[in-house]
Amino acid sequence: MNIGIIGGTGKMGQWFATVFKGKGHDVLVSGRTTTLTNEQLATKADVVIVSVPIADTVAVIDEIAPLLKEEQLLMDFTSVKTAPVEAMSKTKAEVIGLHPMFNQHAESLAGQHIVFCPARAPTWEPRIRELFSEATLTTATPEEHDTMMAIVQVMNHFNLISFGHALAALDVDIKHSLNFSSPLYKLHVAMTGRVLAYDADLYSQIGLANKETDAVLRSYFDSLEELKRILGTKNTDAFAAYFKKAATHFHEQKEDAIQTTNTVLAQLK
Repeated sequence: MNIGIIGGTGKMGQWFATVFKGKGHDVLVSGRTTTLTNEQLATKADVVIVSVPIADTVAVIDEIAPLLKEEQLLMDFTSVKTAPVEAMSKTKAEVIGLHPMFNQHAESLAGQHIVFCPARAPTWEPRIRELFSEATLTTATPEEHDTMMAIVQVMNHFNLISFGHALAALDVDIKHSLNFSSPLYKLHVAMTGRVLAYDADLYSQIGLANKETDAVLRSYFDSLEELKRILGTKNTDAFAAYFKKAATHFHEQKEDAIQTTNTVLAQLK
């Protein structure tokens, strides 16, 4: 299989190029520093993967779309799916949207999670599932993907970023605060620090490009405001009801959550 990665000079592009080569496939790469252009790659590769920043994805797809043929496959690695898959579907090629739920620090595909959005790929879908057989593939529509990413990525990341911002606003000495910390606080600080160690542009693009962001964050902010009102009135019954609603929703995950966090917290000691 001849696989071309547009944006293959980036960190994730390089990571996947190494993985594909390790599986015995020929890999072509185009990027800002390569002599091979996106257009040239699109005419040479059996499988064309767009792995560029979210803001550039649709423009790059539109750039190569007229060059693709029915026997080719076009895919993307973007953190949003609705707009990219819609753009890819205008080509003659078969189309699959992919979202790797990990970064370039992963050791291998084994055990990694990838969201799989097969839009139009009757010929290529079985071969691509085999290509990523070591990973766990979750099949979804682009719309379902974006709704879940607004929760799994946007709300989760923004929760941690805002926590870090609040500590900065309070001028908290983070290192000193760990002398007073419970295990859960230490874990929360570690997760916040992990998010803040990466590029702000990445998180802003994930949030801004997802059409579901406003609805999900509005619900999140409403929940925070409700909790703030309850604490302001010092109403213990209202707090218990608020807590019970969340706890009931998490009921089936309770045992797994305790076991998972116990394992993680044991590593933090």
